[in-house]
Amino acid sequence: MDLKKSRDNAFKIYWEAVDAANPYKCVLDYMSRKADVLTVDKKRYNLNDFGSVYVVAFGKAATSMAEAVEEVLEDRITGGIVVSNTQPQNPYRKLGFYLSSHPVPDDRSLTAAKEVVSVLEKAGENDLVIFLISGGGSALLAMPSPGISLDDKRKVTEALLLSGVDKYGLNAVRKHISQIKGGGLLKKALPAKVITLILSNVVSDKLDAIASGHTVPDPTTYEDAWRVIEALGLEHKLPPHVIVHLEEGRSGHRPETLKEGEFDPKDVQTIIVGNNFKSLRAAEKKAGELGYNTFLLRSEDVYIDLLTDSGTSAMSDWQWAGMMLGDEAYAGSRNFYNLEDAVRKHYGYRHVIPTHQGRGAEHILSQIAIRPGDLVPGNMYFTTTRFHQEQAGGRFVDAIIDEAHDPAAEHPFKGNIDLEKLEKALRSGARVPYLSLAATVNMAGGQPVSLENLRAVRALCDRHGVPIQLDATRAVENAWFIKVREPGQSARSVAEILKEFCSLTDGCTMSGKKDPLVNIGGWLALNDDALADKARNLVVVYEGLHTYGGMAGRDMEAMARGIVESVQDDHIRARVGQVEYLGELLLSWGIPIVVPVGGHAVYLDARRFYPDMPQDRFPAQTLAAELYLDSGVRSMERGIVSAGRDPATGDHRRPKLELVRLTIPRRVYTQAHMDVVAESVDAVFR
Repeated sequence: MDLKKSRDNAFKIYWEAVDAANPYKCVLDYMSRKADVLTVDKKRYNLNDFGSVYVVAFGKAATSMAEAVEEVLEDRITGGIVVSNTQPQNPYRKLGFYLSSHPVPDDRSLTAAKEVVSVLEKAGENDLVIFLISGGGSALLAMPSPGISLDDKRKVTEALLLSGVDKYGLNAVRKHISQIKGGGLLKKALPAKVITLILSNVVSDKLDAIASGHTVPDPTTYEDAWRVIEALGLEHKLPPHVIVHLEEGRSGHRPETLKEGEFDPKDVQTIIVGNNFKSLRAAEKKAGELGYNTFLLRSEDVYIDLLTDSGTSAMSDWQWAGMMLGDEAYAGSRNFYNLEDAVRKHYGYRHVIPTHQGRGAEHILSQIAIRPGDLVPGNMYFTTTRFHQEQAGGRFVDAIIDEAHDPAAEHPFKGNIDLEKLEKALRSGARVPYLSLAATVNMAGGQPVSLENLRAVRALCDRHGVPIQLDATRAVENAWFIKVREPGQSARSVAEILKEFCSLTDGCTMSGKKDPLVNIGGWLALNDDALADKARNLVVVYEGLHTYGGMAGRDMEAMARGIVESVQDDHIRARVGQVEYLGELLLSWGIPIVVPVGGHAVYLDARRFYPDMPQDRFPAQTLAAELYLDSGVRSMERGIVSAGRDPATGDHRRPKLELVRLTIPRRVYTQAHMDVVAESVDAVFR
């Protein structure tokens, strides 16, 4: 491999993506002028129809966006203002500039907002207002509602963030203590004609979430804002003026934020001129020009798809029959009670709260249990689990045994907790809300935890008063490995082992797309009554009512039946057997894989495929690409790319393992397919 050429090409792809997001160019891609006709995304405006044209730009990209608009409109601009946190390179001809504060609003943000409003107050029915909005606008402009100070607003934002609120909950509250967010600036600009050009920094491109949606309708209400505060337990922790304001809003004594139907859509045009997807597509195009497989694959481009078994397995006929009996009642569906009964019977937990999938359960658990500064020990991270813990203010610490980091180590239970590491974490002085224990540890190569280890872990946690929360996504697989690998367990059924395993923990998160083999769904199960009440309150905000949690009744029924099937010994034996076949075939050919072979996937050791490749060159990602190019087999990288970056430093996290996961969906592929996969892996290795 020519590393210099690879590095040069990587920079070319990177700068192509950056250039696609250039604010100046993004505006010019959508706005042009010929004589007196202004064209914005194919919509034409005769500038002679307007008495005045005002430009209001705010955000971190405001200076460049405003420069582009001045170039297009030239002397047709009457006036306006640009607000940003960086000085423009050149002075504007018709626009004023105000340097404001970001990321924390201060008095400059108040002054900037007043300047913006003073411009909008000049605009009348026969005028045109052009807004240019980019990320950072929430802080750069601040105008709290009457009776609320900027300090009040700061305290609200700080309390929400420390409680682990997500962006949408944060915005719902902030919009309802502001005069200009949630469509407030559009209110002040009307009845003028309005054009808004937006450079999005929000993954979903939700208009009301970008810079708090100053010029678009707000779908949230005072009641929604209050639910967020209530769910986070902040009713008595926010400034009194804010509580009074929100209560008055809930009772109808304060005007709501702007809603659909309050203005004529023909008078308002809103365009996203640049976003993450635009940069992604530019990078994809450049990579294609340079001869790379861009790996943005459609399923029809894949021959054998071993990316994941999450929702891709084939359900049984009994599960499909159950879906015909879906009770789609909003509350108290009989399918919920069937699911609740199945979880209680086979996993043993008292309280069952459905979620749309496993990461929904992770999010709810993290929000209700973790406080900023908490330490969360666990047996190796899983990507989304650690993210939710960190988002809630916690810090993950790895307490898995050292053998887990050695792909060639033949330890039968490489998912085990190292008791000395755990003891050290528990004695660190930091608050430990719970031990995060994963069954059949994914990032270690699908490695299980022994009953003996869990019993010892339970005893240690009890001495320190720390509960154990289980990632039970593959707990049935883990129970199977206990049955076949742990002394004294072979005569027991998988169902019996699973029940005891879970009894040693205090709750679990679950992705139903794994062990129960459904296409969607999950749950959070808890034994603690108070914690379960918090979960039920919060799940309403993020997932849905606590008896459906974002799931359809038919999907809850399929999951309930999948639980019953999953604990049958013959069922799990067949599932694991296909994985063992592929793993043993590769081992017989001398292919470096993680041993012992796991229960849902075979993990290739990418470091031994490319022993001279630095980790910064992404060996596991390289191997995944090579497999696809060779045979059309899609797989999953589990190395430095999956590990992500440290949110504090921005540097790569550097996991000890660089693995490629070949995950086998159940009841989908034959032994002949496994032979094709093995031959492709061998060809790449040789």
